[in-house]
Amino acid sequence: MSSKQAQLDKEKGNTAFKAGDYATAVGHYASAIVNDRKDYTLPLNRAAAYLKLGKYDDAERDCTTVLSLNASNAKALFRRSQARVGTGKLKEAEDDLRVAAKLEPSNTSIAQELTKVTDTLKRKTVSKAKPVDVAPNSKPMRRRIPITIVDDTIDKPPSASVTSSVPEKIEPSARPAPIKRVEIQPKQTPKEEHTSSTPQATFKEAKRSRDDVKTTRVGGGIFRSNGSNTIFPTREVTVPKSNDAKATPSHPVENDVPACTSLKAPSVPVPTSLYDLTKAWDVHRSSEERFQIITSVPPAQLPALFKTSLEPSLLASILETFLNTSNENSDVVVGYLEALSKVPRLGTIILFLSEGERTVLRRLVEKVGVDKVNVVWRKV
Repeated sequence: MSSKQAQLDKEKGNTAFKAGDYATAVGHYASAIVNDRKDYTLPLNRAAAYLKLGKYDDAERDCTTVLSLNASNAKALFRRSQARVGTGKLKEAEDDLRVAAKLEPSNTSIAQELTKVTDTLKRKTVSKAKPVDVAPNSKPMRRRIPITIVDDTIDKPPSASVTSSVPEKIEPSARPAPIKRVEIQPKQTPKEEHTSSTPQATFKEAKRSRDDVKTTRVGGGIFRSNGSNTIFPTREVTVPKSNDAKATPSHPVENDVPACTSLKAPSVPVPTSLYDLTKAWDVHRSSEERFQIITSVPPAQLPALFKTSLEPSLLASILETFLNTSNENSDVVVGYLEALSKVPRLGTIILFLSEGERTVLRRLVEKVGVDKVNVVWRKV
């Protein structure tokens, strides 16, 4: 029965994949894998969907699972090489492609990918080894700065003899400098007069502006008895002090109402099934958004939501999200860890976690308190 259900889920995943809905395809393939863990084509197909979503670590993990079931699968080696290229593991990707090329020498896709990866490795090696050429006789660049010299004699009044003999003809033609002096004088004079007083006024104004501004931290949340919580992110809000605000206290109260709505976190879809959760999880990549997704489901409903379909990769991602957001939500995280401990076969799922994922779990348990979590989390 489980094998038939796995084939049905696989067909649904193939349909979603062909339609370009890769997140939904991942959900169907995950359900199929839970029902039949011996069919290596299921993680192989899910790896293809992960590659389309850019989730290279998950794709590499699935391809490794395929190779543990079928060591001579060239397609798994090819897809794992693509995943490793995505994570920058070019040498490991080249090794996979060389093995795949030996298994299928006539496969042009493998040959082309191997050539591309090999060329990329060579270019990187050459770029690291090639020194930077510096001309030995190169002269340093010099910057030319224009200098204007102003003669002090411009300010001196002309002599009486010159004024009497040539009253107005010499001044505009032979002495044009006073015209420039007239243009510069209004800009320099106020600076010289107020040099000592300007900084003093500026410092007083800066201190007054600092005293008149109060910075507050706005945050909080809505906590419900059914476990559906809404957490508002903490942020700083600058509120200017004014006498008008003290005289009319009704205005700040009216302005605070829309301010609360602006502090609400961006809306994320509330999952009603495992497919919805997996799809939303793949679309929203930040820890804050993923924390909102998982906590939008009441803790008591998690065992029924996951049933026997919780995958090690999803569990590891949830634990990492809890670790990144546990500073301000420690009690909430403890509640959800307790709910997750009731998911069927959780102990078996934990066995499939990698050493790095187990380290994340240990750090999370230490962070929220070893004595606060279920014993299933302490055994790791």
